[in-house]
Amino acid sequence: MKNTPRQFIQTRAAAALRWIVACSVAALFGVLSWMVINRPAPLKVDEERSRVRRQYFEEMQSSNRIALTTYGWIDSRRGIVRLPLDKAMEMSVSLWRDPASARSNLLERLAKATVKLPPKPNIYE
Repeated sequence: MKNTPRQFIQTRAAAALRWIVACSVAALFGVLSWMVINRPAPLKVDEERSRVRRQYFEEMQSSNRIALTTYGWIDSRRGIVRLPLDKAMEMSVSLWRDPASARSNLLERLAKATVKLPPKPNIYE
């Protein structure tokens, strides 16, 4: 059975499309390989940089420790406070001992916490 000219053209077009896709994939792979090979080397960690990183880490740890163990205001206008973690867990456990009452109160507390505040007055008025 002999191919008609139309089938021959479709076959050649499909073959050309496959070659274009294969060449594009090979080119993409080559570009990505070149980018990986020629990437810049990471900075070396010397004593000075190590000391600075340690200092930042200790500052972050101390601020996290303060946030997890002390009381404070998050938003005083809305009445949202920061509690120590153990106290917050105790309050959550005691609140959710009765799930029905906790769920009924949940939407009310959410609405209170997310109410849109009025804009601050302009200092020039």
